[in-house]
Order: sequence, then C-alpha cells, then structure tokens
Amino acid sequence: MKEKEMAIMQKLKNLVSMKTKVWELKAFGSRVKGNATEESDFDVLVVVDSAGYEIEKYISECAWESGFPEDVVVMPIVLTKDMLQNTPLKESVFVKNAYWQGVSV
Repeated sequence: MKEKEMAIMQKLKNLVSMKTKVWELKAFGSRVKGNATEESDFDVLVVVDSAGYEIEKYISECAWESGFPEDVVVMPIVLTKDMLQNTPLKESVFVKNAYWQGVSV
C-alpha cells in the first residue's frame, strides 16, 4: 500500500476517533493488493464501539473528508466490536478476507 493511502487512513482514524472509539481500521481490496487503478475506491473496515445511523453518517463524512483532497473515494465498512465477536459475521468470508489481506493503521 502506498504512502498516500496510509496518510488517508491515519486521517480517517483521527477524525472518527473524535466521536467514537475506533478499535480497528483495516484497509483491504485492490489498493492493498496493488492492482488498483487511479479510479479505484479505497476499501476500509472500521471497527467501532457502537454504530447507528448518526455514527455511520459521521464516519462516511470523515471518509469523504479524508479521501477527497487526495482524489480518492474512501468506502468505509462500519462494524462494531460486538458484531465481530458475538455474531455469525465473525465467520463470514468477507470479514476473514478483510483480516487476512488487510493492513491496519
């Protein structure tokens, strides 16, 4: 993953942390695998304490604020720590792939 993406992730983490506890931030997808084009979005798994409409909207706004100045569309996937620990979601292929190929900040 390039330095630009790492800087975007750090900015996103800092912004989101202003409103909620961030347990984990993992980039995954084409930008991590190295086969992204300039038009590729930037997939980021955001694990927080609690989620709901207001928090998810805030995280979306933070993603836009983090990526837009760099001409990158950040696509946050918001999950709670509880969802990852206490629901079948923890066994999903999506989550396993995000953790297997993901890069944390």
